Amino acid sequence: MAKFISIPTQVVGQPELLFNTDNIIGVFPPPADATTTYCRLVSLNKEYQLAMCGADAAAKNANAIAAQKIISNVLTSAKAAPVCLPVQFPSETLLNGTGATGQTTITVDSTAKLIPQMAVTVISGTGAFALNTRIVSITNDTQFVVSAAPTTTLAGATISAAKLTITSLTVA
Repeated sequence: MAKFISIPTQVVGQPELLFNTDNIIGVFPPPADATTTYCRLVSLNKEYQLAMCGADAAAKNANAIAAQKIISNVLTSAKAAPVCLPVQFPSETLLNGTGATGQTTITVDSTAKLIPQMAVTVISGTGAFALNTRIVSITNDTQFVVSAAPTTTLAGATISAAKLTITSLTVA
């Protein structure tokens, strides 16, 4: 019986990658030069470069190393059980989110753990973001700017911001 893992992405048109674990040779971290911003997933017939979010090259490199470890752990579990296991990247929970449709500035209790390119979604409360909405910049201690205005006005929203986000995919 085939076993699969699914990896969430912020790649337009491809919100997740689904891999048959029998075809995966390994998941490899970036070289130790701290400038490579992706990890590599190698299957029997292709290599995928999973580019990561981050404030700068060093942060993207650190996120790629973390993503490689998470994907490797899930891959090990998936090979042991006949199920489809999703890769769950860690995220930050932001409370009391407010923001109007037509406006890209979002207000929350704290922006302390946010970085540009984190993917945002509303997990409870009122409001919604479009698929693939990301943090563009951090304005101050309580406000950040997103790539697209909320599709529904945010009011008391609890927002999830993904710490590790695959922002692009290259197939070699």
